[in-house]
Amino acid sequence: TITYGISSSGFGVIATNKNNVVIRNCNINQGSPQSSSHAVKFDVVNQAQVLNSNINTTGGTSFGIYDLGNSQVMNHLYEDNFIRTSGAWSNGIEVISGGNNIIKSNNITTTGYSTIGIFVSTNNINTDTIVSQNRVFTSGLSSIGVEIGTKNTNVTSNIIKTASNYSRSIIVAGYDQP
Repeated sequence: TITYGISSSGFGVIATNKNNVVIRNCNINQGSPQSSSHAVKFDVVNQAQVLNSNINTTGGTSFGIYDLGNSQVMNHLYEDNFIRTSGAWSNGIEVISGGNNIIKSNNITTTGYSTIGIFVSTNNINTDTIVSQNRVFTSGLSSIGVEIGTKNTNVTSNIIKTASNYSRSIIVAGYDQP
C-alpha cells in the first residue's frame, strides 16, 4: 500500500524518462485532499503498465493515472484497475503520449466537478489507442465519461454512465491532419 500527499502535494508513483515501468497489484491512496497530487504520473516513460491496482485521489486536479509523453513514447497498458477520484478537475486516466496504448477493463468513478473518466488527447501525436471494456461512472457537474482528441482511437464495449447536469458520455474532439 502506498499512501501519499498526507501533509503536502506529491505523487504516489512518479517515473520520468524510464523504460518498462510496471505497477501491479498496488493500493495507491492520497492521504489528504492536496491539489495536483496524481496517484501515478509517467513523464516520458516508454512501455508503462498499471495492472490490477486500486487507486484513490481526493484533491483537486489529482488524476488517478497521468501519462505525459511525446511521439517516441509507446506501448502503454492500463488494465483491470479500480480508480476513484473525488476532487474537481481530477480525471481517472489521462493519456497524452505516443501510440499503441491500451486502456482496458478498468472501473473508474469520478465525483468531482468537471472531471473526465478517460481522457486521450495529444497534438497530432497519439495514434492506435484502444479504449475497451471499461466501466466509467461520473457524477460531478459538467463531467465527461470518455473524451477522445486524437486519431486512430478505437472505443468499444465500454459502459459509461454520467449522472449530473451538463455531463456527456463520450466526446470525440476534432483532429486536423497537418
